[in-house]
Amino acid sequence: MNGTQEGFRAYEYIIFAAAAILTAVVCVCLGSVNVPLKSTAEVFRRAILGLDMPKELPASIILTVRLPRVLCVALTGASLSLCGAAMQGLLKNPLADGSTLGVSSGASLGAVIAIAFGISFPSLPFAGTMVMAILFAFISLLIILGLAYRLDFSLSTNTIILIGVIYSMFVSSAMSVIITFASNKLKQITFWTMGSLNGSTYANALALAAAFAIDGAHMRIRADRRMRINRRHNSVRGPCYAARGALHSGAEPQAAA
Repeated sequence: MNGTQEGFRAYEYIIFAAAAILTAVVCVCLGSVNVPLKSTAEVFRRAILGLDMPKELPASIILTVRLPRVLCVALTGASLSLCGAAMQGLLKNPLADGSTLGVSSGASLGAVIAIAFGISFPSLPFAGTMVMAILFAFISLLIILGLAYRLDFSLSTNTIILIGVIYSMFVSSAMSVIITFASNKLKQITFWTMGSLNGSTYANALALAAAFAIDGAHMRIRADRRMRINRRHNSVRGPCYAARGALHSGAEPQAAA
């Protein structure tokens, strides 16, 4: 331990949060129809206080179209950063992300299948694409780890990455075949794979927020538990190393302690 503080300080978190909120507000203002910042702030104020909206304020554009989309964009970015952190911890590589293992390709395949064949759930109309993407991402992870273990019986990082690259190529070919036979859904599939969040609703934002909160809390709990184990291990290992060094140097262990 060199005494340096890991992570960010409190005022840095405040700066980042303020920058994120300011960016979100600017994104709500800009679009095919630009809305002045003053009008946007007035719409937010009246919506929070439950006041009536004057007709001259574009409340429907801000609250119904743009705000849900901006919330989904922010939550999607936060979720991707969480996935990247998980992949980096799994592979012990700071450059790893979801595409390294082929998980992103697997999720794209599930989403393309859902869009091409119109898969949906009666109780959750918006969840067809989402559920299929999550399901295929999980199946892809099982396939990749299973093949990697079958090859070297150790799940080495290099083997996992190579299997992930090969799996991504295979999935890309499968997606091309599906798109060929579902040409009427080509526009929708293309926009989804490019990251379009057009038509997002508050229900989508709520689902993203719930998934982010659950996964983030789980990762935080696991990280705290691992840090406590490492501290306990280091506190026990330190005196042992000191005593071992004293024995090799010919000094008394008590004096070294």
